[in-house]
Amino acid sequence: MVSGWSRSSIFLAASLLAIGAASCRRTRGAANSGIAVHASVRPVTVAAGSPFAVDYSWSLDAGGTAPPEGFEAFVHFVYPGGGIALTDDHVPGPPPSAWRPGETYRYTRTLFAPADAFGEKLQVRVGLFHPQRGRLILAGADAGFQEYVAGQVELARADSRRRLRYGSGWYAPDAPPGDPFGNRRWIRPEAWLAFRNHHEDVIAVLRAETNYPAFARPPVLTLAIGPVAAAVPIASSAPFTAAVRFPAAALGKGRWAEVKLAMSGSFVPSALGMNADQRELGLWVHQVFVGPASEVAPLLAFAPIPASTAPGPPAR
Repeated sequence: MVSGWSRSSIFLAASLLAIGAASCRRTRGAANSGIAVHASVRPVTVAAGSPFAVDYSWSLDAGGTAPPEGFEAFVHFVYPGGGIALTDDHVPGPPPSAWRPGETYRYTRTLFAPADAFGEKLQVRVGLFHPQRGRLILAGADAGFQEYVAGQVELARADSRRRLRYGSGWYAPDAPPGDPFGNRRWIRPEAWLAFRNHHEDVIAVLRAETNYPAFARPPVLTLAIGPVAAAVPIASSAPFTAAVRFPAAALGKGRWAEVKLAMSGSFVPSALGMNADQRELGLWVHQVFVGPASEVAPLLAFAPIPASTAPGPPAR
């Protein structure tokens, strides 16, 4: 419970902050660009906390002209009442300035449904934005302020079959600014997570970040189940998504299996003069999910890393 605020009013405030944080100012757009966009979500119904895929498709009319450099996509997943459930702002690939008339560009991105999502249908609203030039006018249904309805997805309650148990090494959830229902958790250098064992290959998917400059050497995240492991190098402080595939044989015969997250190093913010936080920190986990490889693999925009018993970088 949050004293003095209704859930809907907090979501509205969070939505406004999300718009500002994404630099999607509602400004007067440029002339009609001849660009159309579609966003297809797989699966059409997504359980809270689960990964899903968005297949983006951008088309430039044969008589159109590519936008100038610097335009990026903003993507809002919007509740019927206007609140924003999540965003996926990004630079399309290739960037809009490289688009050619008469061509269509397709790519896939993997996202997570909010862990505490409402069970409602969301509109996927998309547009193109430039920090100085504002928003472009696109072809399609304009929901207002050059924000175009490109698809939809329905959120459902969390799937109890995919329930996770947080073991040792996890700190209490942190709510990021503007996201009062966020469930991001810092871990210590090592942390354990248990999931239901259905005796089939699984893929562990996580979205996370860390403070890259705080490490003496480039940090490496290792995910392991017993002796089977995979290393995930971390290249910057930017949030990243990683996926590791584990064979059924590694899970054992129990009702639950356990995956270990180990960082190659850690830092204490207060010791580095960053702030007063005296915790030993390794990785800030935004979301994590473990599910059958047969279900998760088609939703990934990249191939999962296969776990193996081959030696890798030391955990510490």
